[in-house]
Amino acid sequence: MSKINFQGQEYRLFFSNQLPPLVALNYADELFFKNFERLCGARYRILSIIRQGWQHKYGLVVDIKELTKVFAAKVSDTGWSESILDEYESRATALRQDLEYLQHLNFVAMQDNELAEHIKKVRIGSAALDAMSNMLHLFSSLVGDGFLPLLQNYSDDSYVINQNFIYYTQPLKESRFAKLVLKDLDQAFDLNPSDLNFSRILRLGAYIKDDVSVLLDSRGELMTGLFDQIAARLNVGKEDLQYLQITEIEKMLIAHQADPNLISQRRKLTVLFYPEKQLVVRQGQNAEMFLNDGGYQEVTERATGDVLYGQPASLGKAKGKVVVAENSHDAFEKMIEGAILVAPYTAVEYVPSMKKAAAIVTETGGITSHAAIVSRELGKPCVIGVENVMASLHDGDEVEVDADKGIVRIIKRAS
Repeated sequence: MSKINFQGQEYRLFFSNQLPPLVALNYADELFFKNFERLCGARYRILSIIRQGWQHKYGLVVDIKELTKVFAAKVSDTGWSESILDEYESRATALRQDLEYLQHLNFVAMQDNELAEHIKKVRIGSAALDAMSNMLHLFSSLVGDGFLPLLQNYSDDSYVINQNFIYYTQPLKESRFAKLVLKDLDQAFDLNPSDLNFSRILRLGAYIKDDVSVLLDSRGELMTGLFDQIAARLNVGKEDLQYLQITEIEKMLIAHQADPNLISQRRKLTVLFYPEKQLVVRQGQNAEMFLNDGGYQEVTERATGDVLYGQPASLGKAKGKVVVAENSHDAFEKMIEGAILVAPYTAVEYVPSMKKAAAIVTETGGITSHAAIVSRELGKPCVIGVENVMASLHDGDEVEVDADKGIVRIIKRAS
């Protein structure tokens, strides 16, 4: 499912993950898109399809082409990454302070509109951080593959190139999972200003992406009391709020009544569509009709040749039999020592399986994605962004992963 057609236009898969469809305060609303465009000056229109907690998020191909041009120009803009880091640190500090303030409030004594105001305030504080994380992830995915060839201009020694690749793409600062693997490097390349700026943007993305994840996790924990009170007043489970927009929660509080049918339909299927300036949300049967009316069609092709192409993320070579894992539970159940782990993406839940793998291959991601960073930390070959790899490979296929070149060569198909 690397590409789809919808309403006469082509969309490309950006990532797949497990996510409740409308996790309150952490989903792509108009605030997110406005911040994204403000930060990089380009539009970002999406179609996100979430079935039973599994999300496929697609970007409009014409926007992807424009974003690629914009990001390529940022490589020579030495002030861009500095301005993003300054804004991020300021906004992240402010959000942490707002969340800490919530710990001292008595939600039971508050009016319904006051509860809603606290939700909206935190969402406004989070929107720019969400946008920064997504934007820098896209930078890595769309232009990050150009960084390794630049390093190859500095040396012919593959070991030295690989060490510099790790050194110049590791997170700018340490966070929960993003680690500085190499504090110093004896044979570090003296990068020219443009290449050094390229590195800094990639490193900034690796840091912010992980730090935002940490912050949003703590946000959910710190807002437990607020959401407990809202759930009690609406007579729903706290997890049911994950399926509602903030504006919907506000209206339900005013009406003193939730909509259990809406929540039930969103559990089955939710479609988030951002075509212009307003997000469209559909659920259940209405979502199915919305996709059908738009001519939704998956463009999935199983590779007919013996070689699949992607992006080098952690250098090296390995051979082994494939384990195709649709999710982290699948990986945990199926993974064996020395196998080649093939997944749509990875997250922290995949790490035990990644440690067993001889190499890691993902369908989405950039060179500062979780799969890329962790593979370099573990010293495992990794190829990312391999289109249709989930459909092209099956359990037991024997492959060779050449992460130096970003290719996966099929040696023998499983019988």
